[in-house]
Amino acid sequence: MADFLEELDKITNPPEKVLLMYQAVLELLNEKKNIALVKVIDITNRAGIGKGTAYEYFSSKEEIINNALLYAYCDKFYSMVENVGHIKGFKEQFFKILEWLSENLDCSILFTKIIQIISGNDDSEITCFPIAEEMKVGIAEYIIALVKSFMKRGMEEKIITEQDERKRVLAFLTAIMEYGFSIKKENKSCVITLEDTEMREFVYQSMIKALN
Repeated sequence: MADFLEELDKITNPPEKVLLMYQAVLELLNEKKNIALVKVIDITNRAGIGKGTAYEYFSSKEEIINNALLYAYCDKFYSMVENVGHIKGFKEQFFKILEWLSENLDCSILFTKIIQIISGNDDSEITCFPIAEEMKVGIAEYIIALVKSFMKRGMEEKIITEQDERKRVLAFLTAIMEYGFSIKKENKSCVITLEDTEMREFVYQSMIKALN
């Protein structure tokens, strides 16, 4: 975990020139540029730095792009974790997490992919960008630690009675996957649908029922 957090810190707190490259990548993506056709010089020109500078920090265009996306993901994720921490009430915190997933669909794809890895259901090829296996494991361990802490609040508020920590974590992950599946655009054509507020209440009540 320590090695992962150290590596993650390098990505989330990059040198100024690296941050400029990250911002350039994200701008290009926001402009709907075909990232497969984007070259290193396109990124460095947008960043206002020389092409050679990129290779002082990265070995390839793919590494720049992947790290830029991971930087953006972590920035949004950490903001959500901080915001949730300021909210009182277990249910309100849970709904805030679901709200974040809904508002950050690009991040939620990776988030639910990692959840699949944690729960042993990683049979999908869908992910928003390639990510090193050790980074996947590190993020997964970090998320598990957060989930354990979050679910402990549910016990402290006497909303949850399940004593087995593993089951508490599994119930949370199942609820997140269920909600993540419901907000994917391609699933909007399903015959049975619920309004988003109804779906949030449904997955919350299902989780609580499983833990009592």
